[in-house]
Amino acid sequence: MKPAKKHVLLAVAALAIVALGFGGFSLIKAQQERAEYAKFRPLPTGPVGDGIEAIRDDFVNMYVLRDGNHLALIDAGVSAESVGRELRQANIDPAAVEHIFLTHAHYDHIGALVLFKNARIHIARPELAKLGDKEKAGFPVAPTPFDDGEHLQLGNSTIQALIVPGHTPGSTAYLFNGKTLFTGDTLALENDHVTPFNERFNLDTALQRESLSKLARLQGITRIATAHYGTSTDYSTAFKGWAP
Repeated sequence: MKPAKKHVLLAVAALAIVALGFGGFSLIKAQQERAEYAKFRPLPTGPVGDGIEAIRDDFVNMYVLRDGNHLALIDAGVSAESVGRELRQANIDPAAVEHIFLTHAHYDHIGALVLFKNARIHIARPELAKLGDKEKAGFPVAPTPFDDGEHLQLGNSTIQALIVPGHTPGSTAYLFNGKTLFTGDTLALENDHVTPFNERFNLDTALQRESLSKLARLQGITRIATAHYGTSTDYSTAFKGWAP
C-alpha cells in the first residue's frame, strides 16, 4: 500500500473512532438525564390548597396565584401549546395574567412566556445578568429585575423574593403572604424531607446547600411548593436538620 493512501486510511479510522466515542458519550449522557427526569413527580393540574393552583406541563409545575381578580404565575412551563391547553382546562385566560415571577430561566420554566402578552415578568438581578441570547429570545418583553428580600405586590397580597443561588446564579424562592414558599428547583422533596435538587442539573450544589440553610430559618410557613417534586405542608419536618 502506498504511504499516502495508508495515511489517509489511518486518518479516516482515527476519525471514526473519535466519532464512535463521542456518540457513545452522548448516548450515555442522554440516558443519565432520562434517569434524572424519571425521578420527577409533578402534581396534576388543579387546586393544591390556600387558593393556589398547580399547572402541570409535562415534567414540571407552574403555579397560579390569585388575589381577588388579580392573577400571577410562578414560572411559565415548557411549551406554549401544552401550557395553553392546561390553562384552558383550569379556565384561566392568559391575557388576564398580570405578573410572572420566575424562579430561574431554564427552558422548562420560561417556555410559555409568549402566551402572556399583558404580564410583567420578574426575575432576580443575578439571573438576568447571566441570560444568554437563547433565553432572552423567549422573553416577549424586557423582564423587571429585583434584589434579594424585595417585596413584590399582587393586589393586596405580598410576595417576597428570596434569592437562593445554587441551581443557577439567581435562583429564587417566593414567599406568598408569608405562608406558601415556592422553591422552583432549589430543592427536592424525598419522603417529605428536603434534599438538594438533582445534582446533575445544578450549577453549584454546595452553594445550594447554603441556600437551603437560609430557607430553613424561615418561620410560619404552611406549604412548600416545588417545581418537580410536589408539595409539603409540614415545613418543620421537611427542613429538619437544615437550620444552622
